Amino acid sequence: MRSTKRNPVLLTLALTLAWMLLLVSPALAETGGSCGEGLTWSFQEGTLTVRGAGPMADGAFWKSRVQAGEIERVVIGDGVTRIGEGAFSGCGKLRAVSLPDSVTVLGEEAFAGCESLKKLRLPGGITEIGYQTFPEELHRLELPEVKTATGMTLGALDIPFCLPGGKEAYIHNHTETGQYIGLALYAPPSRTAESLTLPAGVDCIREGFFEGMKNLKSIRIPDTMTKFSIGDFAGLYRECVIHCGKGSAAERFCLEVGLQFDNGERRVVGYKMRNEKEKIRWIVRNYTRKGMSEKEKARVLHNWITTNCHYDRSKKQHSEKTLLLDGYGVCEAYSDLYHNLLTEAGIASAVLTSDKINHAWNLVRIDNRWYHVDVTWDDSTMGPKNYPCVSGHENDQYFLLGDQQIRKDHDWEEKFISADRGWLRYYYEPKARKIVYRMIWSGTNYYLLDLEQRTAMVLEPAFGHETKIVIPASFKYDHKIWKVTSVWEDAFRNNKKITSLVIGKNVRRIGKNAFRGCGKLREITVHSKKLNADNVGASIFGSLSEKAVFHCPETLLKDYQKLFRKRGVPKKVKFRIIDSVSR
Repeated sequence: MRSTKRNPVLLTLALTLAWMLLLVSPALAETGGSCGEGLTWSFQEGTLTVRGAGPMADGAFWKSRVQAGEIERVVIGDGVTRIGEGAFSGCGKLRAVSLPDSVTVLGEEAFAGCESLKKLRLPGGITEIGYQTFPEELHRLELPEVKTATGMTLGALDIPFCLPGGKEAYIHNHTETGQYIGLALYAPPSRTAESLTLPAGVDCIREGFFEGMKNLKSIRIPDTMTKFSIGDFAGLYRECVIHCGKGSAAERFCLEVGLQFDNGERRVVGYKMRNEKEKIRWIVRNYTRKGMSEKEKARVLHNWITTNCHYDRSKKQHSEKTLLLDGYGVCEAYSDLYHNLLTEAGIASAVLTSDKINHAWNLVRIDNRWYHVDVTWDDSTMGPKNYPCVSGHENDQYFLLGDQQIRKDHDWEEKFISADRGWLRYYYEPKARKIVYRMIWSGTNYYLLDLEQRTAMVLEPAFGHETKIVIPASFKYDHKIWKVTSVWEDAFRNNKKITSLVIGKNVRRIGKNAFRGCGKLREITVHSKKLNADNVGASIFGSLSEKAVFHCPETLLKDYQKLFRKRGVPKKVKFRIIDSVSR
C-alpha cells in the first residue's frame, strides 16, 4: 500500500512557488489594457501590440505601466483606423512601427520625439496626418523610406516619401498658407552626379534641391514641370546648362532669370566666352527680346547678373570684366557691368558712388523717369572664385527705387544727385550714343543743364573760394549756348568769401536762402527784369550787411527795392540805377 505521508520539503517549496505566482500575476496583468473603444493593448519583450477595430484614444495610454525607453517596436493590428494624438510620443528607443492598411489617420505628435525611428511605411489609405506627427530625424533623411501609393495623402506637412519600387523622394509641396504647389522632387539620388534627368510627372522641385552638387553640368527638365523659383536652383554653378523643351515653362524661366539653356533647337550657353565686348552683346541679344519694355529689359539684365555672379568675399575684384567672365566681383564691378549691359540694350544709365557707405550702384532711366537700382544688394551670394553663383535668395528689392525708398539704407555725398528730380552728373544717352553731362562748371559757378530747353541753373560756386560771383546771361558749352535762367535754393548760403555779385538778364527764378548769410557781400548788380514775388524765394538776402549796395534797372528800381527788402535786405541798404546794358 502506497504511503500518504507528505514530504515536508516539497510541500514548503510548492507553497513558496504559489506565493511567488500570486505576487507576480498582478504585474503581468498590468502589461496590457484598453486604448480606445473596442481596442486593447499588450506589451511583451520590447514590443507593444494594439488589437481590435476602431480609432485609438488620444494620449500615451501605456505610461502608467511601461517605461518609454522600454518600447522598441509597435505593431498595430488590422482593424485599427486611427493612431491617437501623442500615442507614442517620447519613445526614444522605438525603431520599428508596423501599420495596417486600415489606418487612415495619424494624430498630432503620434511619433514625436522618437529619434530612433529612421524608416516608416505608411499604408496607402492615409487621409490625414496631424501636426508634428513624426520626429525631426525622420524628416531630415535624404531618401526616407516613407512610402505611399496614393496622391494627396501627406497633407500640407511637406513630408518626404518614396513611391513603391522607386528611389526618388517626393513631397506634396505647399505654401506657408497651405496652398498646394504640386508634387515636388525632394532630393537627387546622388550629390556627385554630373548630369541629372528629372522624372516626368513632377510639378516642381524643393528649394535647395541642387545644393552641394559641385559636379553638376547639365539638368534635363521635363515639360510637365511648370512652376519655378530661383530658390529651386540654389547651389548651381555657372557652368550648368538646363535642357528643356522649346517654349516650355523651364525655357521661359531661364530667359527670365538668365540661366543657360538648350531647347534642342537653340543653345544659349556662354560661360566659356572670354571676349568682354562679345559676351555683353551675347547676353543682351539672347536674354532681351523684341517687344520688351525698357523695364522688362532692365529687369532681365539685372537678373542675369544676380544669377550668374556672386560677390567676392575677399573684396579684391573690382573689375567688371572679371565679374562678367569669371562670375565674381565687388559692388564697383556689379554697377559697371550693369551700366554696360544697359548701354548695349539702349537704356540710359549711370553709376553712383558713395564714400559715406563705401558702395556703388546705378541710376537707370525707364520711360523718361530715373530710378535707383542696386544689383549688388539684390544678390546675396558671397564667396571665393569657385563658388555657386546661385544662392536661391536673389531678389529685386533694390530694383527701380526712388530717392526716399533707397535712402533708408543708402546715402551719398552729392547733395544735388537725385533720381526723383532726374539730376545726375553724367550718364550714357542712347539717343545721342554718348556720355551726356548734366552738371558742369563754367566760370565761377557749378550748373545743372536742362538738355531739352538748353538752359542752366546755378547750383553752387564752382570751387568755394571765389570772391566775385558772376551769374551770366548765358555761356558756351559743348559747342552750344546755354541760357542761365535760375539759381538753386541755398546755392551760396553762408558763403563768407563773396564780396560782389552780378545777376544776369535771363535769370527768372532765385530759390530761397540763395545768398543768405553772405556777410561780406557789398556790391549786387541785378540785370534781370524778370524777378517778382512769385519766383523769388524767401530770405534770399537774409543777414545781408547794411553797407551793401544794389544796382538795378531804372524801371524796376522801386519794385526791386520793395521786393528784396521783403526777402531779407536791411532798410539802410542803398538801391541805385544801372544803365540798360545787359550782361
